[in-house]
Amino acid sequence: IFLAQDGPYRLAFQSWSLLALFRVWKMRVVNILLLRAAAQAPASTFTLLGVQECWELSLTDSTTCWDSGCIYAPAVTETNYICDGYTSLQQARSYYCSLVDAPPEQLYADQEEPPQSTEVDSRADRVLATVRSWRNGHAFRTLARECAKDDGSCSRAASAYVETLLPFMIPMVTGIFTIFAYHTCCWLACFRCCRRCCCCSERKEPRKAKKWQRRMAQAVFILMGLGVFGCSVSLYVIGSNLHDAATLSFCRLYVMSDEFLNGSREPPIFLGLDIGIQTLQSLAERLDVDGGAMQGLRDNLVETEPLEIAYQRFADAAAHMNMVLQENGHTEILDHVCSICRLLAGHNRTGDVGLLGEIVQQVDASPASSMNAIRDTILNRLTGDNLTAAVSAVRNAEVSLLEFRRILGRQFVQPFVGSQDDFASLEDVRNVVFDGVGAWAILCVILGMFALFVAKKSRRKYPAAQPSACAWCCTFIFCIVAQLVGGALLTSTIVMTEMCDFWENDVTTQQGYIDYAAEFELETNWTRSIAQTCMASTGTGRLTETFGLVGALGFQQELDQHYETFEVTLASKVLDNAKNDQLRTLAQNWGGYFQLNAKLALNPSGIDQLNMSTLFAHDRANPVPSSSSTVFGLDTYANLIAGPGKYQFLHGTSGDAVMINSTHPTEDFIITQPVLVQHALRYAKQKEQLLETGATWFRCDTLDLDSGNVTEQMCDFDSFSAHVGSLANQVLAELEDLGAEAAAAQRLFQYDIREGDLGLNNILQQVRTLLNRFTCRFVWWRLKSITEAMCRTVTPSLLEAAGAWIAMACFSLVIIFIEYKVWRHLKDNRAVGLDIERYEKKYGEGKRHKSLEDAYAEVVQAHIERTG
Repeated sequence: IFLAQDGPYRLAFQSWSLLALFRVWKMRVVNILLLRAAAQAPASTFTLLGVQECWELSLTDSTTCWDSGCIYAPAVTETNYICDGYTSLQQARSYYCSLVDAPPEQLYADQEEPPQSTEVDSRADRVLATVRSWRNGHAFRTLARECAKDDGSCSRAASAYVETLLPFMIPMVTGIFTIFAYHTCCWLACFRCCRRCCCCSERKEPRKAKKWQRRMAQAVFILMGLGVFGCSVSLYVIGSNLHDAATLSFCRLYVMSDEFLNGSREPPIFLGLDIGIQTLQSLAERLDVDGGAMQGLRDNLVETEPLEIAYQRFADAAAHMNMVLQENGHTEILDHVCSICRLLAGHNRTGDVGLLGEIVQQVDASPASSMNAIRDTILNRLTGDNLTAAVSAVRNAEVSLLEFRRILGRQFVQPFVGSQDDFASLEDVRNVVFDGVGAWAILCVILGMFALFVAKKSRRKYPAAQPSACAWCCTFIFCIVAQLVGGALLTSTIVMTEMCDFWENDVTTQQGYIDYAAEFELETNWTRSIAQTCMASTGTGRLTETFGLVGALGFQQELDQHYETFEVTLASKVLDNAKNDQLRTLAQNWGGYFQLNAKLALNPSGIDQLNMSTLFAHDRANPVPSSSSTVFGLDTYANLIAGPGKYQFLHGTSGDAVMINSTHPTEDFIITQPVLVQHALRYAKQKEQLLETGATWFRCDTLDLDSGNVTEQMCDFDSFSAHVGSLANQVLAELEDLGAEAAAAQRLFQYDIREGDLGLNNILQQVRTLLNRFTCRFVWWRLKSITEAMCRTVTPSLLEAAGAWIAMACFSLVIIFIEYKVWRHLKDNRAVGLDIERYEKKYGEGKRHKSLEDAYAEVVQAHIERTG
């Protein structure tokens, strides 16, 4: 009826139809024209390039994008390029996210998953639980697993799955039967002969409807009309929710795609696959063993080799001297402690590092140590097999990410990005169906109420039936649409719910990307690993660990630490003249500094002088400030044994009394003396034993710095004293050489190795960027938010919409029954009544017949008599 009208309504409908068709196909037409122009244009005008070639030509700035293809037209050239890029994601992201109430949450690497609405979750859980209660088992999971096989079982599984959906298609089946019923009613309305059939025969004479029938019809109609009105309002609200949910899903999809492909400078800070691949390409070129950067580093290693030699010689000399002193100082020799050993090498028990340790620490805190550490790291990590392994890991990551980007674009982004206009058109159609049919239903209810009102208030003997016919005809239309749409939505909801369950529990898992690798084109282990790392519920998100880049590029952290130390120690000096002079003085003048550590009782009046006495002949000033300013020699010790003038040492210089040497006095003589004197004499003999020429109490190992060979040997006291001095001279000589080499190499490390296009700074910056900004854990959170929007917002809304449509269909069926009965009552009364009136007028007033059949029989009989 609506389409048959002339005037503004028909014009409006035709205009809307043309606009809808143009919206659906406008992008397709533009693309077809574009590709035809590219195909027909000369080769110098358009060039079809891949992503890699576009990157090489730096064509990612000036773009105009249509669907998944982009036209690149740089101003600096006369050539236009068509590339498969995704630079339009940012514009689409801005557009869709501007339509939602709340923008997507900002994510951080150490943040838990963003909280979801409790109301939405509980409603979604109820819907999912309801659908699962309707469905026994996991039919869609079985279908997906069968279709993942290559044995041809997919078609059988699909047929079996469709059979399980048949009970949910009952509203669609009833809608088809309603179409046949509608056609039958239309035939009855158009042709009176159809109303003569046995099952649809019209009544024989007019009659009035009973009062209770009229009131019941009116009451039921009003109730059903209110139900239709409520369903229409619900559909409007649900349609608005569906639109918001679809917009939110597209917003989240574009946010995830844009952040994953193009990167994000705001949290979550991610480099992006495109920039990450470019960074890997550049890094691989810089790390190439034959490249300029690595060749320059090898040249620098040659130039700085004298520094390493000097540092190693100093370290070996200091370590050797420390070892010799430790060997002689860690235990007592004949109850005597090597004090010079502890002064120079320290003592493990007290934690004192000694003067030699302080000099070594001074060198370690100087630029020489940092430069040597930098050189060692470069030598060990950026040459040979380690460099080859690093380049191999970077190249492998680059190739794998390129392949994964292609798969991601073709399997995930392009189907949505390239079909966004189709989705928009589909959304327009849905809006028209939901809102238009809802408004149509309300108009039909109003028309039905008007038909009832006309029938009730009509003053005619036989009221017209046309308003009621229009009412049930109108109601039939939206009832059919409601049944078909409700059944389709119910079936779609079942399928979507099972797909959501399958997607969350089967696909987006570590095992899921292995089981369904063929469907996602994840043909290599590395592409599957990327999906498991970034897009699985248990993924770590650390792409650098997935490709082994953390270990292969570990030189970055080491070099950063060494250069940080280098910057801090630039003001420090390698040589500390005061400490060097002190070391030289102590080693040359105090090489034989040993002190007694008595365990036996001695003369109390001279206990300090006796107990800490040395092997020197005379008293000396203490070289290290302590409680005693003097260290006591052999002469003082001899005077304190039993009094002045009674004993003297062989190696002493005072007195003319009993001589003490390594064998005298004898034990027979000693035991005749007082106990304290006995103890003192025994310690005195030990002193002489230590001082005896040719004795081998001490370690005097020597080191050949050129070969690194150590010669172990024992020596006497005088040799040891001289050996300490020679060791110190060796250390100081190497230290001076190290200082000279460090001064010569400092500028090389400070500028030449770091700065410039081929310097370490660019390499370290690229590695630092990869390691710090290539964590994709946020992708799973974004993917989950998209799933939440689709499965926990769209799916419940679709089920509610299906319920509203089916309820509207049920209400409309009751209304159709009432409107049809009213129409048939009025139609039969009018048709039969008018026939009787015509008959009475023709054959006489007041002549009545018992039935219409009798009147027809008489008419036929009269005709026979008249015509013979």
